[in-house]
Amino acid sequence: MRKNLPFTVTAPHVLPEMRYCKLENGKYADTAEFFLDKKADCTKGKGRLEKLFPFRQKDGFPFLVEKWENAPDKEGYFLEITTEKIVLKFASARGYLHACRTLKQLRNGSFIPCGIIEDYPALPLRGFHVNLASCRQFEEDDVRALLEKAGKFKLNTFLLEYNERFPFSSHPAISSCNAFTKEDVRSFEKICAENAIEIIPLVQCLGHNAHINRLEEYGKYFEPDFPDGRKSAQLCPLNEESYTLFTTLAEEIMQAHPNGKYLHIGGDEARSMGACPKCQEYVQKYGEGKLYVEYINKCAAFVRNCGRIPIIWDDMLSRHPDLMEKMDKDIVIMVWDYWTTSDPSPITVFRPAGRGIVTDKSMAEGNFAKLEQPEKLIAETFARVEEFETLAESNEGSKIFSTYLGKDFPQKCTAFPFVDLYKDKGFTVIGAPTTLGNTVDDIYGLPNFMRFRKNIFAYAQKCKKYSLSGMITTSWYDFPPEILEMGLICTANDLWTK
Repeated sequence: MRKNLPFTVTAPHVLPEMRYCKLENGKYADTAEFFLDKKADCTKGKGRLEKLFPFRQKDGFPFLVEKWENAPDKEGYFLEITTEKIVLKFASARGYLHACRTLKQLRNGSFIPCGIIEDYPALPLRGFHVNLASCRQFEEDDVRALLEKAGKFKLNTFLLEYNERFPFSSHPAISSCNAFTKEDVRSFEKICAENAIEIIPLVQCLGHNAHINRLEEYGKYFEPDFPDGRKSAQLCPLNEESYTLFTTLAEEIMQAHPNGKYLHIGGDEARSMGACPKCQEYVQKYGEGKLYVEYINKCAAFVRNCGRIPIIWDDMLSRHPDLMEKMDKDIVIMVWDYWTTSDPSPITVFRPAGRGIVTDKSMAEGNFAKLEQPEKLIAETFARVEEFETLAESNEGSKIFSTYLGKDFPQKCTAFPFVDLYKDKGFTVIGAPTTLGNTVDDIYGLPNFMRFRKNIFAYAQKCKKYSLSGMITTSWYDFPPEILEMGLICTANDLWTK
C-alpha cells in the first residue's frame, strides 16, 4: 500500500462550502488500492467515479456506493473516508452527482483526505438566469459552458429568457438572425439532463415584447405607440389575438423544454396599461390593477392547463397590493431587488408609490457620507430622497406595504420587505438578486461586483431565514459571458450553505 502523502489538509477549497466536514490532517485514502462496489443504482451518474479515480478491478479495499435512507434532503450525500474503506451514500441521483463533484474538488491525483462529510443544500431551488436577447455575445457553446458551470457548483435550476433568439416555427419572422437553432436548444436540454438541472423557460405574456412589435405585421397585437414615436413593447391585454399569440409562442417553447416544472410568463414593467381605447375604458371603470390581475390570472390558467406552474416578476403586483387577494395563489412570485445589500437597509425599493428606489431625508445629501460601501455609492447613484412617511401615505397600497418596513423605520427598512408581504398573502416566493443589472455604477468599465456580491449574499440570507422556495440570480446586460461566472459561483455557495 502506498504511504500517506507528506502534506496536510486543513481547509479544502470546496465550493459550495460543505455543511459538515471533519477531515483528518495528513491522512489520505489512495483510491488506486480500492475496488468500486456499487450496491445502489446511480442512474444519472454511472461512470463518474471511474473517471475520477484509478480503481482496481477486484480485491483491495472497498469503495461502497449505496442509497442514503432517511437523508435530511433529497439532494444530500454522505462520505466516510478511511485508508481501508470509503462509503458514499446518496439520497437521489442528484445527490450522487453532488458527491462526485465534491470528491473531484477534494482529490489530489488518486488520493482523497480521510474524514466524514455530511452535506445537503439550504434551499430546494437554486438557480441562475440569463437574458439571451440582451446578452447578444452569447453563442451556443457559451450557454453550454454556463450550464455546465451551474451543474459543477450544484445549482439545480436555470432560467432561460430567449425572446427573439428562440427558433420559432409558429412565427418564424419573430426569430432574429442570431437566433439559436433547434439543435442548439436540444443541446441545452442534454447538458441540463446530464447535470440534473431544470430549465425554466421565460415567455413574456405582456410587456417587454418590443422584439415582436419591430415587425409591422404584428403591430395589431400591441398597445398604441408612445407620443414621442417609440414603439410600444406591450401586448394589449383585452385583445384576444394578443393572448393567442402569447399562448402559441409559450406552447412551442414548452415543447422544446419538455421536462420542466415551471413556465415564467414575465408580467413585469407593463407600462402601457389602459393605453388603447378599449383598455382605457376598462381602466376608467375598474382600475389599472384589476386589468392587470385579470389578464395575468388568465395567462396563468393556460400555463396550469399545460401542466406547468406559472411564475411572474413582482413589480406590477407590488404597485397594487390591495388587489393581491384577487391574484391566483398558485402563481409563484419572483421578487427582484438589485440594490439591497444589508439588513436593515438605508434604502428600499418602494414600488407602491411608483418611485423606484428611495431613501429617507435623514440619509440625504451630506449624510450619504456616513454610509459604508457599497451602500454609499448605491444611495448616491440610484436613490430618490423622499420622506418615507409621505410615501407610505400616498395611496392605499402603500399603507398596506408600510407595515413591513420594520422597527428601524424610517431611517432604515427591513431588507426585501416585499418577501414578507407576499408570504403573508399566501404566495410562494422566489428571491431574485442580480449579478449584472442596473450597471450605471460600473467601475473602471466593469460591473460593480461589490454591490452585486453583497446583494446576492443578503438576499440568500433572507431566503434561508424565511424558508423561501428558492432564489434565482439574474443577469441582463451584454458583457462577455465569462463575466457571469463570479455571480454564478456566489449564488451556488450562498444558497447551499446553512
